[in-house]
Amino acid sequence: MPIVFVHGVATRRDAGYARAEAARAALMRRFLVPAAGQVSFFAPYWGGQAAAFAWQHASLPQGDEEVFGPGEETAAILLGEVWESEPPPDDQVVLQVARDSFADGVDLLFGTALEAVDPQEADGFARLAVRAAGLARPAWLDTARDDLEVVNRLAGDLRESTDEEEAFGPDRALLHVYEGLSRIRGATGRMAGRLAVKALRPSLNRSASMFLGDILVYLRQRERLGADGPIATTVAADLRRAREACTPDDPEVLVIAHSMGGNIVYDLLSALRPELSCDVLVTVGSQIGVFAELGLFDAVRAPASPATGRIPKPAGVGRWINVFDLNDILGFATERIFDGVRDFRYSTGKGAFAAHSTYFVRPSFYDRLATRLGEIS
Repeated sequence: MPIVFVHGVATRRDAGYARAEAARAALMRRFLVPAAGQVSFFAPYWGGQAAAFAWQHASLPQGDEEVFGPGEETAAILLGEVWESEPPPDDQVVLQVARDSFADGVDLLFGTALEAVDPQEADGFARLAVRAAGLARPAWLDTARDDLEVVNRLAGDLRESTDEEEAFGPDRALLHVYEGLSRIRGATGRMAGRLAVKALRPSLNRSASMFLGDILVYLRQRERLGADGPIATTVAADLRRAREACTPDDPEVLVIAHSMGGNIVYDLLSALRPELSCDVLVTVGSQIGVFAELGLFDAVRAPASPATGRIPKPAGVGRWINVFDLNDILGFATERIFDGVRDFRYSTGKGAFAAHSTYFVRPSFYDRLATRLGEIS
């Protein structure tokens, strides 16, 4: 199965890019591809043709600017992830999450562990994640004392669930779960209270500038160069390669597009490169609906009245599902605007500023995606 993953804004080839790409591909292979199936992955990287900052982000506030007026410093809006009540003890974060939802606890452990996974170990990590996602809520969870006991007991359950030794040997998948636990400890203390504002503001400011910059650069490229813009050309090339990789036994192309990646894919298939196609399109945390409402797509013509009908999906798109978290302020619905698309809600368990970047580190996301793809196959 040829699978094309189109990333969203603010994606750059930094130290974590290769690890994230390898882990994502491994999870897709384990959850989305039949055991005996073959898969060809395509991941067009368009971040290199997106926003570049001429003054190296000199436009970002530094926090040492002169105060505009009395009280300005105390008027900050709390941004980021904080616990609505008192945070749990540092050694019981996973325990409390898992007691509320065992699936969320597993996602928290494995999603955090992704940061420690090297590309060559991603497949073993994905096998372990698949097994963990398939476990039922254990009875011992009600008597566990802390996070370390949760991980130890979970490791024991995983060993009992398979005869394979590979996942617990050379690939060190379980060791990464323990390392992920160490990253979780202390996180609640760092995020609680007003000190989080100063710590998070620079990174949120930078993310916002990259988000806006990548969108504006793409729109400017399309305005000036159309289908020959660098970003459009990069993504189109891999969509074409994926179709060429199809065989009579494996004839379908699956495209998974995150955030702005969904807008780019829709733009290509609807107007810029309508000769391209995919059999299944999955848009995640994307803004296609709001771009359509704002008239930002050449292929979209607004109806005389919102009640008069929806827009046909591109002829080159077979089946289309759209996924968003209600907490994701950058994810929008589509099915009330487009014909032939279904909207699905998915909870990342994160708040407004973290939900958008959390979908693809959660094993449960791939598990539920596999179920939905099976329903439309």
